[in-house]
Amino acid sequence: MIEISCSRDDIAIPVGMDEIESFCDFVLDFLNEGEKTFSLAFIDSDTMREMNGKYRGKDAPTDVLSFCFLEDDSEGFPGGDCLGELYVSPEQVAENAKEANIGSDAELLRVIAHGILHLSGYSHEDDADLDEVVGGLESDAIADSDMSETQRMFALQERILTEYSKKNSKVKIK
Repeated sequence: MIEISCSRDDIAIPVGMDEIESFCDFVLDFLNEGEKTFSLAFIDSDTMREMNGKYRGKDAPTDVLSFCFLEDDSEGFPGGDCLGELYVSPEQVAENAKEANIGSDAELLRVIAHGILHLSGYSHEDDADLDEVVGGLESDAIADSDMSETQRMFALQERILTEYSKKNSKVKIK
């Protein structure tokens, strides 16, 4: 189950909530996460800037922040079946999409996939640019032991998007 919320009514989200929930379920299935849950909140850029400053020490908005609950205590909280929380700024996603000359809908799904990968334990050691890292990678090269953790994560992210777009003709991933 995915709990989806929006911090304000005026935040424009380029994909319907049913589609977002379907995509999240697809990603969890793709990653063999079973019945895991997480929350997804859409927030404005100002709130994202505040959170990014507080939790990452960066005074700028970002597109997604993830808070992973994989580490649980002896009582089983907060881990267990809950992977964690994702915060997405649709405003930043729209800026990313404009800069990359792609649709905001595809970029939103890319950012959500990226966040879910973090919640599932994947990480990247730097803030490498997606195009730099994934450029020239083949999708079946994900298991390549010569790949960095960053390359592996971004390649898996793009593979998820490709597989989802094959199943859903409305979604065009560039």
